[in-house]
Amino acid sequence: AVEDGVCEVALLPLENSFSGEVGKVYDLIFSGNLYVNDIYAVETADSTTRYAVLSRIDSAPEAGCGEESILVMFTVKDEVGGLAKAINIISAYDFNMRVMRSRPMKDLPWHYYFYAELAGDCSAESADRLIRALRASCPVVKLAGRFTGGKTVSVY
Repeated sequence: AVEDGVCEVALLPLENSFSGEVGKVYDLIFSGNLYVNDIYAVETADSTTRYAVLSRIDSAPEAGCGEESILVMFTVKDEVGGLAKAINIISAYDFNMRVMRSRPMKDLPWHYYFYAELAGDCSAESADRLIRALRASCPVVKLAGRFTGGKTVSVY
């Protein structure tokens, strides 16, 4: 509905501390035209679930609102050290990798894409430099969103 313009945003679960990741949401972000504009953690008595706020617009977070993060999705060349090259690029551009996940690509058996949440200087200029560097080594690179971290809601 968001991609079709029927809704402005969608709030979808990314992962749950008890059940794990919600792969269909990661796949939607990778293959669709949606951006993660924020992430919230909702705590209950039994578990914590992280939700992504998705929209058609990649909106930069407001300055001074907490630690900045970017979400990058990418594929690597099927060669020795392919993933290591991508990780080294992320490190070389002074980003801290807080989360990394791999997901199978539906159209290429035994090939994967990677989802990484990176913390650091997430200004447009800094993020653009990182994306350009990753594109030099990675066949597919998508800046999937930007947000400020640290939002937790407790529900008991």
